[in-house]
Amino acid sequence: MLSRLSMLDGSAHRKADLAAGVIHALGIGGRSRPAIAREVFMSLWRSHLILQYINGASKESIWSFLDANVHVTGPDLRELEKRPQGAIIATPHYGAFLPLCVYLIQLFDQGRKLHVMFNDPAKTPSNRGHEDLFRRVGHNAEFHYPDRRGIIAVIKALKRGEILAIMPDVYFQSETLLSVPFFDRLLRMMPGTAYFACKAGVPIVPIYSCPRRDFGFDLEVQPHLQPGGEDEDEDLAVYRLSCDYAANMERRFTRDPFHWIYWDNLMSRSTAFVDRGGRTDIGVLQQELHRLFASAAPMVRGQPALCQSYEQLQAAIAAQEAA
Repeated sequence: MLSRLSMLDGSAHRKADLAAGVIHALGIGGRSRPAIAREVFMSLWRSHLILQYINGASKESIWSFLDANVHVTGPDLRELEKRPQGAIIATPHYGAFLPLCVYLIQLFDQGRKLHVMFNDPAKTPSNRGHEDLFRRVGHNAEFHYPDRRGIIAVIKALKRGEILAIMPDVYFQSETLLSVPFFDRLLRMMPGTAYFACKAGVPIVPIYSCPRRDFGFDLEVQPHLQPGGEDEDEDLAVYRLSCDYAANMERRFTRDPFHWIYWDNLMSRSTAFVDRGGRTDIGVLQQELHRLFASAAPMVRGQPALCQSYEQLQAAIAAQEAA
């Protein structure tokens, strides 16, 4: 996961494609490409540092860190426990999304049971270690893979009034993919999140996690997306809700685009129906990202220093920002 999340071990082409995807999708080619590359780099770096700290900390230290360093705006997630129905908390691969999952496990550890769905590590090797980390943080969560057994368990849990955390923007080639409008393109999107919501009659709660300069992250909770009524055709209801969620992502990414890790494959998993025109010079982005990574402190290049204490990490971040 760290390789995908941080891109610190990936190629310069991989990192440049991320920044190029931001430029193409948002039509912001007039902005400085080096500045865009740096924004992408800093988001990946900060998210990586937070996850490295959590991976090496005790449960007590993790809880203390989250209590002190997560700033939440929007509807109170604990209000979900006061509702008789279940809910789906939807977090895309955006910013510090794995620390966000850890935060949710902590948040609901003494309340409504939380279910977390992610792909089987046997199929997605980057997911290895997720469950061990999650179990170390709390004892009131259950974990599922998106197979027949997991799907049935999740639907039953939602109908019992429990809560599901899921990443709706995950992508695998499948016959069930939907094509939904997204940044003047038709994005191929997995229907699972909307399907669960419609099947169980529960809302989707979009949340976004942005890493901050001070080694914490901001959690934005947005208003619920409601499934259609019981008289609505199920296929149409799933499609409509999938479109609603994609539109929610588009609005959030437009406001703060640099945290989404899937910009690089947006073109391969979508089809354009509006041509913005022009071409993106990826070579310029590659050069800038080469420079950023070459000049970064040793800790940024994946050295053991990533496991330093929280205080040391804060000092290192402050020094790099001042450089």
